[in-house]
Order: sequence, then C-alpha cells, then structure tokens
Amino acid sequence: MARRLAPLNMARWDARLKATGLPVPRHIDRKRREIEFVAQALGRLAAIPADYRDDLYWPALLP
Repeated sequence: MARRLAPLNMARWDARLKATGLPVPRHIDRKRREIEFVAQALGRLAAIPADYRDDLYWPALLP
C-alpha cells in the first residue's frame, strides 16, 4: 500500500490541508481511498495472495 500511495505525495497534501484548510483534491483523495480499500480487502482474506503486489489487484496510478 505504501508503494502505491507514495506517488500521490499524501504528506504534502495533508500538510497543505492542515496549514491552509484547503481540501485534498478530489482525484487524489479518491485514489487514496481506492488504495486503502484494496489494502483492507486483501488484509481480510484468509490467505493473502503471493502476487498481491501485482497491478491486477490495485487501482491504476494517476497519469
């Protein structure tokens, strides 16, 4: 999950939110929620697939 979130620069967006009160852009927040959802879903499986890093399981990254 961390590898998928890294390109979104969430620390930067969260810092901006705290400093200015401006919300995280919708497309960034949506992508973060999608990634977190997949991570939680994979974590609930009885056996996490050996290929869980495969792009098959994860939403596409932003262009």
